[in-house]
Amino acid sequence: MSGPAPYTLYPERCDQCGRCLRACPEGGLKVGAAYISIDRAVCTTCDACVDACDRGAIVPRVTPVAVAGKPTPSAVGVTGSGGVVAWTAIDVMAVLVIMAVALLAKNAILGINAVELMPSAARAITRAVVLVAYYAAQLAGIAFIARRHGSALFEAFGLRKDAASDGGDIRTVAASVGWVLLLFLGTELVSIGYGLAMQAWGWEQPARLNDVTAVFGGGSVGLVLSAVLVAIAAPLVEELAFRGVVLPVWAGSLGEWGGILASAALYAAFHFSLWMFLPTFVLGIALGWLVRSRGGLMPAIALHVLYNAAAVAAAFAVAG
Repeated sequence: MSGPAPYTLYPERCDQCGRCLRACPEGGLKVGAAYISIDRAVCTTCDACVDACDRGAIVPRVTPVAVAGKPTPSAVGVTGSGGVVAWTAIDVMAVLVIMAVALLAKNAILGINAVELMPSAARAITRAVVLVAYYAAQLAGIAFIARRHGSALFEAFGLRKDAASDGGDIRTVAASVGWVLLLFLGTELVSIGYGLAMQAWGWEQPARLNDVTAVFGGGSVGLVLSAVLVAIAAPLVEELAFRGVVLPVWAGSLGEWGGILASAALYAAFHFSLWMFLPTFVLGIALGWLVRSRGGLMPAIALHVLYNAAAVAAAFAVAG
């Protein structure tokens, strides 16, 4: 089966009674303490699970319902804007812990004096290896959480080709491309304007943020490593975490714009730079709005890649 999941899942409503499991003729359901998952490879959309559940935990995707008089979030808000997993507050906490631990480990390793005393080439390779491990650990952690929901990593976020094919007509794609380019221009103008304003005010950008070439070197190898790790790996991991998991959960509890603003603030804070907070916060708002308005993560990943790639290109152009 291709396309979005046929049902909207509300694991917080589930009392784990097991009726849906017994009702499913294909055995395609899994239920846990904080998740419900449906194996789309065997699901025939017979609605037996819907009929068996009296808690409103499984409902047709196009027919969200309210339980006990509480407003029901949209299907997009529950499943992560085009994904197939109904993320929970527990998932948000798990993702943030994984990212924090990975960040602490990365900083601890790169802060060792022996790394700083290495020859420049060896130091660049060491930093690249550590960053590869840093992003791989986060992806592995998010993949593990997705697997707990019975879904593969990219399928969980609607990034597989079959999951993204629904509604992918040329006009929809063209509109998404247009918004990506427009928001890229807008966020770049904000970033440049902010930098000029801070410079005029006398608050110079910290050197560690101003020279990405110092991390891997300014040659062709440094450019390739920066492009792969800064312009591709970082946007992918950050979008999966902040817009893929955090945003839909917080939008469900704080409302659409509450979730966008809160997740953008968390995203900006995660960069641990007071100087960079405002432009990163603005970028986070643009990315969050793009995910919610376009119904998927791919446009936000594209915008994030463009934004980081522009920073990398500017740094190497100045260094060259």
